[in-house]
Amino acid sequence: MPTNIGDNRIIEANIARITEVDAERLSKYRLEEGDIIYSRRGDVEKRSLVRKKEIGWLCGTGCLRIRLGESEVSASFLAHYLGRPETRQWIVSHAQGATMPNLNTSILSDCPIYLPPEDERSAIDGLLSALDDKIELNRQMNETLEAMARALFQDWFVDFGPTRRKMAGETDPIKILGKAFPNPTKATEIAALFPDTIGDDELPEGWSKKDIGDFLEVLDAKRIPLSGREREKKVGPYPYYGATSVMDFIDEYIFDDILLLLGEDGSVITPEGKPFTQYVWGKVWVNNHAHVLKGNNFSTEQLKVFFDQVNIAPFTTGAVQIKLNQKNLKSVPFVTAD
Repeated sequence: MPTNIGDNRIIEANIARITEVDAERLSKYRLEEGDIIYSRRGDVEKRSLVRKKEIGWLCGTGCLRIRLGESEVSASFLAHYLGRPETRQWIVSHAQGATMPNLNTSILSDCPIYLPPEDERSAIDGLLSALDDKIELNRQMNETLEAMARALFQDWFVDFGPTRRKMAGETDPIKILGKAFPNPTKATEIAALFPDTIGDDELPEGWSKKDIGDFLEVLDAKRIPLSGREREKKVGPYPYYGATSVMDFIDEYIFDDILLLLGEDGSVITPEGKPFTQYVWGKVWVNNHAHVLKGNNFSTEQLKVFFDQVNIAPFTTGAVQIKLNQKNLKSVPFVTAD
C-alpha cells in the first residue's frame, strides 16, 4: 500500500497480509523483481524498486506499477533516476488535483528521462546500488537496536518487570534482554532502583499516571507547508518531511534539532493502531501534516520509544480524514516515577 513505499525501498513493517488463496485470485497484481511502485494519490513522488525478496507480493489498489519489459535501461538505474529532486518535482507538478495530487500511467509515461552512455549508466547504477545496500544494512541494525529499546521500555514502564521480578524473588532485573543489551551493567543498575512492590493502583509503589504532554514540547507553530510548485523552485539539500516520510529536498530549513514527528492527519495510525513516528535530526523542514515534538526534561529518544508502543486510536478524531489534534496528543497517559 502507499504507506509501505519508502525511499526506493518497500517498508515491510506493519505491512498488510492476505491468504495464499486470495493471493492466487489476485495473481495479476503480483510483483516481479524490477517493478517500480508509486502511490496513486497524495505523496505521489515516492517510489520503491521491487527486489528479489518481494517477488510475488501484491500491488495494492492505491499503487501504480511500472514494469519495463524489454528496455535498454535497467530498472535499478531508472528507480535511482526517478529519485532525482528534479524528476520528483516534475511528477508532482504534472499530477492532477490541487488538494490531493493524483498520478496515473499516462503522466508517468510522459516523464522525460535523460540518459548518459551505457557505461556511465552502469557505473552510476553500481555506485548508487552499493550505497543503497549500505543504507539498508544500517537501517536493519537500527531496527534491531530500536526493537531492543522498545522491549526494554515495555518491560520497565508498561509491564513493570523489574518490580514484579523482585516480588517473585528473581535476581536478574533485566531478564527480558539479558546479555543482549548493549550495556547490561548500566541497565542492571537502573532496574535495581525500581520499587519492591505494586500498589493498589496497579503501579509500582510511589509511581503515578500523568499526561505525556507534561514531558514534551510541541513546535507545530513553526511548521510551514509548501506546495509542490513552491518546492520545485526551492530544490536543495535539506529534507522536507510530511506525515510519514521525506517528501522532497529543498534549499532552506526551519528546524535544526533532534525531533520526533507524529502524523497529525491523513496517515496517522498504522494497522496495529500505533502512530506513525519519524525520528529526525539536523536541518529539516516540516509541513503541517506532522506534529513536531521535543522532549521536555525527557529525551526525544524516550518519546519515540513511548509512542512506538502506544495505541493511539482512542485519541484520534474523524471518520473519513483521521486526525490527531494537539489536545488529544498531550492527553495520552504516561506512567512515571514521582
